[in-house]
Amino acid sequence: MIDLSDGTLWTKVFEQQYIAQPIPDKPGKFQPIPLILFPNTFDVHVVAISCVVPNSKPTWSYGGKVYQTIRATNDSDIGYFNLSKNYNLRINEATLVQFEEYSIYFRILYLAPEWFSEIFLSAWVYTGTPPTNTIEERLENVEIQLDRIEYKIDSINSNSSTGILGDTGMGI
Repeated sequence: MIDLSDGTLWTKVFEQQYIAQPIPDKPGKFQPIPLILFPNTFDVHVVAISCVVPNSKPTWSYGGKVYQTIRATNDSDIGYFNLSKNYNLRINEATLVQFEEYSIYFRILYLAPEWFSEIFLSAWVYTGTPPTNTIEERLENVEIQLDRIEYKIDSINSNSSTGILGDTGMGI
């Protein structure tokens, strides 16, 4: 288990302001903020991301989406894979994201809502003991659960063939 409340276990690795470009001849109208690729390469999969919008309305809660992107190959035609799973950010607060461990290193893409005219993005990485739920560990847990289910099925089958049903938990 990780200790999220210990502030000494978090390190700020990114902070940047983005301002939408005004549309000429249309006062008060802005071009959407383009897709933002965080300049950092991350090797920690537990990240807190904050999206602060100074001119947000009280009714706004959606702060955009982040995607994990990994280097596919050195082939320039392929470049990066943008993984399909995305994480919604809440406006004006930090959102905890645990990215999948498809690769040791990854980058983060941010997609701002088109109505944002200014944002401040920040990211912190968790530097404590990483959570222990790798894909291998998850598969191992599934195998353990399957073994238990098989044992229970075998137990039920052997008890039903002998006519003893009291141990099945069926209340008979």
